[in-house]
Amino acid sequence: MLASLCLLLSPLALGDRVQLPANWQEKQDWRIELIKGREDEQKKTRSRTDLQLSVEAKSETGYIMRWRYGKTAITEGLPEEARARYFAERMSSISDGLVLDVLCSPSGSVQGLVHPDKVTQHYEQMMVQMHALFTEAKVPPKTIDALLKQTFETVTGPNMETLTLKEARLFFRFSGMELELDKKVEFETELPNPLGGDPYPAIGWFEARAIPDQPAELLIECGSSIDAKRATELMLESLSEMAKAAGKPPPTPEQLPKIEVEERSTYYIDRGNGLPRLVENRRSSKAGTRARTDLISMRLLPPAAPQAK
Repeated sequence: MLASLCLLLSPLALGDRVQLPANWQEKQDWRIELIKGREDEQKKTRSRTDLQLSVEAKSETGYIMRWRYGKTAITEGLPEEARARYFAERMSSISDGLVLDVLCSPSGSVQGLVHPDKVTQHYEQMMVQMHALFTEAKVPPKTIDALLKQTFETVTGPNMETLTLKEARLFFRFSGMELELDKKVEFETELPNPLGGDPYPAIGWFEARAIPDQPAELLIECGSSIDAKRATELMLESLSEMAKAAGKPPPTPEQLPKIEVEERSTYYIDRGNGLPRLVENRRSSKAGTRARTDLISMRLLPPAAPQAK
């Protein structure tokens, strides 16, 4: 969505405008440290995954960028109880070895998955492995079936591509864009509904700034928050329709839970290759008394040391 904002900006690099490059070469690769976290009233968790990003193909129509997920380790928030700990460690490895071939435009914006069927195949294989592990651990069959069914439907359901490409879209969010420094740009967007269902309309913004003591980098801050009034209207319409179908009176605005969703991101981008050295993303959501914060951090790592021959 942000890539389309290039249409709002002048195609000429003049004055205080910065054109981020998107000119990567085949077989060029990078190592990325992915940190993910979640915080709510009950717990706080963190996990770490090493990713390998590479240019698998380049043409006039764009790029195929390969994301290869390494082993995930839970670094904070593992349950103390043995069985719960076992479940958490095994379920955290569901994306270990996942390979995504991501189609990008010539400017680097993410277009979609090249082989979505391979993603489904990966998770099918992981479900078989998980079932065998849990069976060996003498977990009750009904518990296994319920857990794996819910997990599989989440990662392969209608929102599969959106969920799978979350990190890639975040990483390439500003690729190839021309940005005017010190100018806040606002736009209409959407944010997830914390109650489930259709996303809510939101107002987004971004602003790029030079870093005085780091001329080789660009700082971009961006964010979005739901349009609370419009979200309330949509929720009232939806719940009123459900109440009518059930033969019940519609709810009043005062009966609806207060919904708040806000997302903020900070990028430190290398002006030389147009890729972020560091991305930090935080999404906070609140529905009534329930609150939750999701965190994503991606950091470029130094190239791996060459193996001795």
